[in-house]
Amino acid sequence: MSAFSAGCFSFDFADWLLGFSFTPNVAGPNGSGSPGSASSVSLVSIVVGCPTLPAAQEANTCYIYSVELEDPSDIGSSGNLVGQSTSMSTGHALGSTSYSTTYSFSGISLDPTKQYFAYFSADKNTFVDSSSPYTGGTAYDVFLEDDDASPQFQVNMST
Repeated sequence: MSAFSAGCFSFDFADWLLGFSFTPNVAGPNGSGSPGSASSVSLVSIVVGCPTLPAAQEANTCYIYSVELEDPSDIGSSGNLVGQSTSMSTGHALGSTSYSTTYSFSGISLDPTKQYFAYFSADKNTFVDSSSPYTGGTAYDVFLEDDDASPQFQVNMST
């Protein structure tokens, strides 16, 4: 079993988001390792940077979908749902300049070449990077519109 990640640790402002997309084999500016030739990877956790502790405590659940949702009321529905987080914790996982929310997952397999969509159970105030965003996905605002940025995040996976 080999651990690897996708991520973007930089940020230039805070914004309200409902989610973001990522591609497991696109490490981004701050990811590490790769899935190599694996045809399936396990999702371990998703960490999101937030400006305050109350912001880190928002949205208790993170849902992973295989398609982009168009209606915020569909978040949490079973259609195209790959899985959801089993627990949530807060801390400083992305450095001391930001708070973080860590969503843990169990038993979720992903195709490393496909894009996935992580949606929060509620609007979440997160740090975002618009100057050099992650190229394997994008952030989605509270209306699920493309935000042309990426959140401060890390997706941890294993093969």
